[in-house]
Amino acid sequence: MKRLKMIYRVALGLLAWTITGGLASLATMESAVAQRYIKSLSSKPVTFTSIPGWRRDDHAKAFAAFLLSCEKISLGRDRLAVACRKAKRLPKQLSNNRARVFFESYFTVRKVHSGRRSLLTGYYEPELYGSRVRTAKFNVPLYRRPRDLVGLHNRSARRAARRAGLSRKLTYARRTRNGLKPYMTREQIESGGLRGQGLEMIWLADPVDAFFLHIQGSGRIILPDGSRIRIGFDGKNGYDYSSVGKALVRAKLIPRNKVSLKSVKYWLRANPLQGRRAMWRNKSFIFFRELKNHALINGPIGAQGVSLIGGRSLAVDRRHYRLGLPIFLSVPKFRKDGRRNLRRLMIAQDTGTAIKGARRGDVFWGSGGKAGEIAGRTYHKGEFYVLLPRAKPIFVRAAKDMRVAKRSGAMKMIKQAPAPKVVRVSKEPRAQNLAPVFEVYGVHAFSRFKSESN
Repeated sequence: MKRLKMIYRVALGLLAWTITGGLASLATMESAVAQRYIKSLSSKPVTFTSIPGWRRDDHAKAFAAFLLSCEKISLGRDRLAVACRKAKRLPKQLSNNRARVFFESYFTVRKVHSGRRSLLTGYYEPELYGSRVRTAKFNVPLYRRPRDLVGLHNRSARRAARRAGLSRKLTYARRTRNGLKPYMTREQIESGGLRGQGLEMIWLADPVDAFFLHIQGSGRIILPDGSRIRIGFDGKNGYDYSSVGKALVRAKLIPRNKVSLKSVKYWLRANPLQGRRAMWRNKSFIFFRELKNHALINGPIGAQGVSLIGGRSLAVDRRHYRLGLPIFLSVPKFRKDGRRNLRRLMIAQDTGTAIKGARRGDVFWGSGGKAGEIAGRTYHKGEFYVLLPRAKPIFVRAAKDMRVAKRSGAMKMIKQAPAPKVVRVSKEPRAQNLAPVFEVYGVHAFSRFKSESN
């Protein structure tokens, strides 16, 4: 009898060791897979039901943005490409509920903990009046990319920059007969450094508008004949962006609690000489190109090479995130009165030199003056939840669609849908599990805003 008890205990121990080892190896494998999409991040797995506001979001709009990213992803062989190929086989106009089911079926979610602090800002596409020729009114130039500008993005260029003794922070340099040199700063360029090279492509009326167009990186220009063109980023002089708003706060020229895009623009225009020196503190200078084959009804082109969608496209640090990943943001008290939170699924489709850190994001809010107002007041802490593709999808039964009413620009829950129920694990869903889809949704979150000149 004692021998049987001993054998029983040994068997239980072996079984427990096998299960524990299997779970540990599975966790190790999942962590290794996660590193392919999120690098150098401290994160922990969570459930979708634990994410604040997950079920209240309009996932159909996030799905529309994800489909655009899939045009660049679906040719691959990894898990994200598999999810993209499935998404492209679905109807483009999914209901909110069916879109949520897709993300829960093909993705897991992890909460990001990296970094000392989180920061969410916003950007937009300005729409300004301008001219192709210089006039008395339009006399502030936007420049094309110079021929001697060299990007320091590949390994050989970075080695050449190190041999030339350039700072590691520089992302572009100037090619000369004597090797690579730092490019001219904003002050040097605006003082006539590029004069005589014929690089002027568009002329604006206001140097402050030109300065903030550089910060946004793209914009739409209304020409004197009423036609519109879109210009986009085509390189920079290589220096890091420096915030003029922070400089004005440090100099006690604008109170910290009053700083915004509107207040900074007002101060710069009211103090032209001091404002010019303040703008020169930002050494970064952007060069543009005209996007001739890009429809103006679409958003500007982001770093992933797809059109950005207002309120759904997110700029992230590419050192940490792979472009195309869905990221859910939870920002409490998004409005100053505390009556509205920002809890929304977005797609990582862009990047920027000022976007540095694992919990650092920049929301694209759309085009025109109204989007600029929202971007100007977006400066908040928040939580980041990154969605990672599953090895094998799980399929959840679609709950009854939530009825959502729009009230004062905010989304208000009318009926809470039941929690998702796991039906089965398989590679392909059964036809009877898929509900018919007829709902139509809007693409741009801010399409109701009229474009305005800033």
